[in-house]
Amino acid sequence: MDYKIWKYRKGRSIKRLFELSDIGFQFLGIAVIILSVIAMAVLEIVVRENVENKTVLEFLRWGIAIAIIAVPTLYFFFASRMSARVSSMKLTFARDGSGCLYVFDYGSAAMQNYAAGCGMAQKQIISGNALNLAVGNWKNSRNMSRFIELIDKNQMIEGLLEQKRMLAYGRQVVLVRLIEEKGRICRLYCILQNREGRKEHKELVLSKSYEDYENLIREFRKLEDPLSKDSIKYCPFCGNMLVRDFCPKCQSGSLPHDATKGDKWRKWDPKLKIANRILYALALLSVIGCIAVRVYSETSVEYSYEEVTAIVAECRESSYKGHTKTEVTVIYNDQKYDLINVKSNYPPYIKGFVTQAYFCDGKMYANVDGVKSNSIWGKRYFWLLGSAMVLGFAGVALTSVRKSMKMKE
Repeated sequence: MDYKIWKYRKGRSIKRLFELSDIGFQFLGIAVIILSVIAMAVLEIVVRENVENKTVLEFLRWGIAIAIIAVPTLYFFFASRMSARVSSMKLTFARDGSGCLYVFDYGSAAMQNYAAGCGMAQKQIISGNALNLAVGNWKNSRNMSRFIELIDKNQMIEGLLEQKRMLAYGRQVVLVRLIEEKGRICRLYCILQNREGRKEHKELVLSKSYEDYENLIREFRKLEDPLSKDSIKYCPFCGNMLVRDFCPKCQSGSLPHDATKGDKWRKWDPKLKIANRILYALALLSVIGCIAVRVYSETSVEYSYEEVTAIVAECRESSYKGHTKTEVTVIYNDQKYDLINVKSNYPPYIKGFVTQAYFCDGKMYANVDGVKSNSIWGKRYFWLLGSAMVLGFAGVALTSVRKSMKMKE
């Protein structure tokens, strides 16, 4: 039988490579994050004890805080690349004698049932604490590596092609909506069909480490939106092949009036792309403004407050979902004030005892931090911080929406 199979290979045992990529990278990430936090905490102590200039000290503190965020972010960036590599190892593609292309996902339900029939453990649903999560991931990765090795050893894919039972464990690639190649990663937005005839939109993330990768991509190109050879056009800006007079790469061109419903989103995608970039830019500006306001308020603003001695009139604690909140009322100059920014009941607030407080603009605060955070500069800081979080979340959400629209076009 004339067939062709594409598997992930890179000149070494796929079992060992999978374990190194999946299990090893997970534990490496945990170690990197823990060691980074410890290193940053030690650096904070060293900086605080050796730097006397307030402005320099505040900038260094912000640099340390950004580094604490940046290190895990960089790890997760590389983790996304490693995730593509790991997912590629669990995908095998095959073309039968009639030219139909099939994909076999080793993590699918059909494949897991085959694993159970071979006496191998199925994928576990992980829940509980961090230890259970780590152990569960390790077990799942070990089982998957053994399963991949078993499939190769038994030549299961070759047997299915010879028996023409491809749809028993795989799905046919009916149509390829979009192919995106960036660096070593290739994303495919496909329509797959199972043996019941049901179709589904699916995103496949591949690494370029497949045997005969270029040949595999050519097979996917054949299944792209149909265009006769005579009508093939290329984008004048980037040279990419146009799909119905539209360039998926640089989002230029126009659609015909009879465009399908799934293609109409492309009219909005260039605008959404600009809006996405604006959201990220505004989020970045908010972060920069947040840092500038914090540094300026800590080094250049003088807060007018009076350090006073007040008498504790009442102290009560309330609990909600495991969180304890302390509420204190004090008496100063025969007037009662609710003490603002009480972080804990330490030192203990005892009714009738004297406590130190800070009086500012007719309000009583438990500490200087309360005075600063409720000032105009403190409010600006929290406003910018909240704006950065909201804009960043909106940018991520819009990116996810655009990605979903591409897949469902």
